[in-house]
Amino acid sequence: MINTISAIILSLNLFHLGNISGSSGQDYQAYQGEVILEGDTTALILEILQDDFSAISWSLENAGRHRLPLTNLVYSPTSQSFKGDLSVFGQELVGSLEAKLIDSGLKGTLLWHGQRIPFQLSQTAINRHYTEEEIEVNNNGIRLKGTLILPKGDQRFPVVAFAHGSGHATRWWGMYWAKEFAKMGLASFLHDKRGCGESSGNWMKSSLQDLVSDIESSIAILKEHPQIDGTRIGIYGVSQGAWVATKLGARNPELSFMIVNSGGGVSPYEKEMYSYETNMRFAGIGEKGIQEGLALVEEYMAYLRTANNRQQLKAKLEAAAGQAWYPILGLQHILVSEDNVPNWQWVATYRTEKDIKQLDMPILLLFGDHDHIIPIEKSMSSWQEWLSKGGNKQVEFKVFAGAGHGLRLGGHHSTGFPKYAQNHIKFISTWFQNTGIIPSE
Repeated sequence: MINTISAIILSLNLFHLGNISGSSGQDYQAYQGEVILEGDTTALILEILQDDFSAISWSLENAGRHRLPLTNLVYSPTSQSFKGDLSVFGQELVGSLEAKLIDSGLKGTLLWHGQRIPFQLSQTAINRHYTEEEIEVNNNGIRLKGTLILPKGDQRFPVVAFAHGSGHATRWWGMYWAKEFAKMGLASFLHDKRGCGESSGNWMKSSLQDLVSDIESSIAILKEHPQIDGTRIGIYGVSQGAWVATKLGARNPELSFMIVNSGGGVSPYEKEMYSYETNMRFAGIGEKGIQEGLALVEEYMAYLRTANNRQQLKAKLEAAAGQAWYPILGLQHILVSEDNVPNWQWVATYRTEKDIKQLDMPILLLFGDHDHIIPIEKSMSSWQEWLSKGGNKQVEFKVFAGAGHGLRLGGHHSTGFPKYAQNHIKFISTWFQNTGIIPSE
């Protein structure tokens, strides 16, 4: 490995690459160039840590993809080339990349959702408007690795703690948002979920309370940080993270703000039933098949509530394996053991009313009117009802036209690179200013 790294360093130094000032005095060597997909043009940026060329990050500018690690990286010193996979959340693959060192920089191919896109990148210098600081959090023996994104400056900043959506998730999916928050003057803390990336534990064996306590432990450390204003700490929850944020806010009334992107209000059970149904409809499943699938989901939810009849449920899943709707539901992958049901029970039983009524801070609720994962009208009405009953009038709703889950545009029929709701960042920045979290421009 030492010889391989030395060979890469030697090769790249010959090309006098531009540098990026990173965290803790680290320098990155950067390449940038255009990539074109179905008439959509954006900038591809690759960053390579000078003293560790087994670490390469990739960005697609204006596409919500910022400084994500290139996974399964392989380097060949003989051909002076490398290849790796592209992932947003750390496990799923959205494509791959291969490149070769040439005198003018890098030349290679980006494989994006099955399409091959040639590119040639030139050396570049990028001055980031933030620094990165690695932080380790210990929560009752669970070791969580995270990154604190700090705007440049000597003052104390408000900070946003991120709450993950469902499934496997490392911290890097949030780098796009953290970069934009830093431009506004806010710090961000992103962590690898339990059992993901560099964190210990197992999210598959963790409850809602566990996920909330992970962020509580992180906030306790952030309060002591010399560049964090402990009176301006908030939470940003996306999708499933909305329920984590809701529970967190109810348990920690000292939090000063909350942003929810595409989630909450309704119960997890209501959301799951809705998304399973819409997923089957989008897949072209007929009405009879949809009702059969939903009936099996109901039995699965009953199992999560009681931990009873697992063998019967397993047998029904096996019997349904030939149905067209079976792989769409994917219940066979989340049929947890009886011992693990207490950690998953909240998916079938958690009600949001009590916690929402306890929230007493400025809240921004963001939705897309093309979201087929959550029932947005019911979600918004639930938020509004319970916040109103709790006496919280510090709430603002925003529904972005044409946006789907997570505020992404295009949905199942999108072309080109990822795009997000128009002016979403400007809207959030204005909200932060209006609530006094950051100074007005």
